[in-house]
Amino acid sequence: MAGIYPDGFWEEQGTIAIYMRHLGAIILSHDQGEDLSHLLSWKGLTLEHLETRVQQSGYDIAGFLLLSTCNRVEIIYSIENPSDHAAFYEALVESLPPVQGPAPDFKTGRPVARHLLRLSAGLESMVLGETDIRHQMKEAKAAAIRGGHLDYRLRTVLQGVFRHSRYIRSYIPSNLPLSVSSLAVRFLEDSLGGLDSSDSGIAIIGSGPMSRHTAEYLSKWGGRNLVWINRTVEKVQDLASGVGARAISLQEFLSNPASAGKLRAM
Repeated sequence: MAGIYPDGFWEEQGTIAIYMRHLGAIILSHDQGEDLSHLLSWKGLTLEHLETRVQQSGYDIAGFLLLSTCNRVEIIYSIENPSDHAAFYEALVESLPPVQGPAPDFKTGRPVARHLLRLSAGLESMVLGETDIRHQMKEAKAAAIRGGHLDYRLRTVLQGVFRHSRYIRSYIPSNLPLSVSSLAVRFLEDSLGGLDSSDSGIAIIGSGPMSRHTAEYLSKWGGRNLVWINRTVEKVQDLASGVGARAISLQEFLSNPASAGKLRAM
C-alpha cells in the first residue's frame, strides 16, 4: 500500500524527522495470534495504571497515550533519549501483566508514524477501511491531553496522521463494511435468514463502542425484540431506549436467563 501515501506526507514529516527518532510503539493486536486471547491481560490497563508504570521505569518519557479497542492494545510514547528505546520497552513490558502468547510488537522511529497512518486510515483493521478506529484514536489522544501526557512530538505527528489518512481512505471502495460492528450484523443477517425473520430476540451484551454500534445497525436494519444486557443497567438504559431495546442487568440475566425472553442470537 506504499503507493497510496499522499504526496507530501513524508516530506512534511521530514521537517520533523528529529521528532520521529523519539517515537515508540508497543503493540498487541489481532494480527499476532489466531484469536484475541493474548490481549486479555492488557485489556484492563488504564491510563492511570500506565502512568505509574512509566514513572517507575526510570526513563524520561515525555508523553504517551493508550489505545485500547476490541482487537488491539497499543502504547504510543515519546522518549527524550532515543538510545533508551529498547531498555524502556523491556522495563515497561516486564512491569505490566504478562502476555499469554506472542510478545508485544515493538516499533521505533519512522515505522511508528507509518503504523499510525495506516491505523487511522483503517488499513490495519480486521475490516479494511473501518471508520471506528479513527474515532478511537482521537479519543485516546483526547484522554492523553486531559491527563497531561501528550507532548509536542506526539501532538504534531498525530495531527499529520489524521489529516493525511483522509486522503488514503479515498482509495478504499465505499461498498465495504465500515466497521467490525456492521460486518458482524451483516453476518448475523445472513446466518438468520434476515433480522426480521423471527419474533425471537437478539441480545446485545456490554456498553462499549462496538456494542453501541451493533445495536444501532440491528435497529436500522430491522432487528426485532432487541435485549441489551449490561453489568450496570442504568448505563445502557437511555441507549437501549434509543434503539427500541429492552435493558436488563447482567446479574438478572445470569440468575434468570428467561428474563431476556427467547433468544436466537447473542
